[in-house]
Amino acid sequence: MASERQSFMLGMLLGGIAGAAAALLYAPQEGAQTREQVKEKARAARERAAGVVGEAKESAQKAGSRGRTLLEEKKAQVREAIEAGRKAAAEKRAELKAQLVEGEPKASM
Repeated sequence: MASERQSFMLGMLLGGIAGAAAALLYAPQEGAQTREQVKEKARAARERAAGVVGEAKESAQKAGSRGRTLLEEKKAQVREAIEAGRKAAAEKRAELKAQLVEGEPKASM
């Protein structure tokens, strides 16, 4: 979802730049003045683009961090489940051995 928003923002930025350039080129003023305005608009567009890129990087880093945290939590849950399964199996094994030694099989289920 963030990628769609960033793509939209980038499209808006590029559309704005193209529109500004077209307006400046068709404006009735001197060439030097028009070139200066184009330079200023290009500088402003570069700054805005750098801001959008910076926000995109920050967003990607946050998403990566959240993903790593979630992965670590899930890995810990799986380890705990495996350990609980091993413990339950060991207890059941011990119980069955005890029943075999006693010679009295008991229904445990």
